[in-house]
Amino acid sequence: MAADNKFSHLPEEINSILAHKTDTVSALYHHALKLIELQNQLKALIPAPLDEHVTIANCRNGILTVHTDSAAWAARLRFEVPSMLEKLNDISPDAHLQTIRIKVRPSERIPAPAIRKLSISDDTARLLRDVAESLSDPELRASLLRLSRHH
Repeated sequence: MAADNKFSHLPEEINSILAHKTDTVSALYHHALKLIELQNQLKALIPAPLDEHVTIANCRNGILTVHTDSAAWAARLRFEVPSMLEKLNDISPDAHLQTIRIKVRPSERIPAPAIRKLSISDDTARLLRDVAESLSDPELRASLLRLSRHH
C-alpha cells in the first residue's frame, strides 16, 4: 500500500490561509484587520478611563459603530465624537468616516457577589459564650457558640 497521507503536507500559517483563500474569506480577514487597526487608533485618541469602555463593533459605508458598556460611558463618549472623527480620518483616510454611531452593549461579565466576612469583637464573642452557657436549649446554645467563634 502506498503511504498516501492527505495530512503529510506542511502546515500553513493561519494568516496566509485567510489572506489568500476565497474572495469572501479574504474580504472578511482584511475587514477584521481594519477593525483591529481602528480599535488601536481609537484607544490612543480617547482619554483614560474612557478608552477601557469603548470597543469598535464595525465600520461600514462611512459609519463607525462603537459599543460602550454603559449609558454613562456612551454619554461621555458623545463629547469626544467630533474630535475623534476628525483625527481618525486624518490617521486613516481610506476609512472615509462620516459619522460615529454609539451603542450601549453592557459587558457580559457578571460581577461576583461581594463576600462579607462576619466578624465580631472579642467582647461580643465572650458575651455570646456566657449567654450560651446559661441556656437550657441545646440547639440555641450550639448556635450561639458557633456564632461566638467568628471573631
